[in-house]
Amino acid sequence: MLEMGYYTAGLVSQFFEVKRKDFMQMFIHHVATVFLIGMSFICSRTRIGALVMLVHDFSDISLEACKMAKYLKKTEAANVLFGCFGVFFLYVPNCLLSVQCSLQCDCRNAIHCKP
Repeated sequence: MLEMGYYTAGLVSQFFEVKRKDFMQMFIHHVATVFLIGMSFICSRTRIGALVMLVHDFSDISLEACKMAKYLKKTEAANVLFGCFGVFFLYVPNCLLSVQCSLQCDCRNAIHCKP
């Protein structure tokens, strides 16, 4: 619920802050995130929802640092941080999340997964 409040506040506060070039992307990101968190609660999939949030929050650290470096006109640092973001965003969800999801599923009958 804390993450839901954070992203809902981010969704609303965007309209009162300085408009940046990525306004629409961040708006869509916040709407999708609030929707996914809400659906994980509605469908009683809070464990997998929490894991997805953890994975994406982990990669957001380097993305936010990259944006700060870009605003400070530190182009080289921004490029390095964006590379770190790319590695985190591709590796962490695809490797760690898929391993966790496969551990929760019954290998004998892939249709029935544990709640």
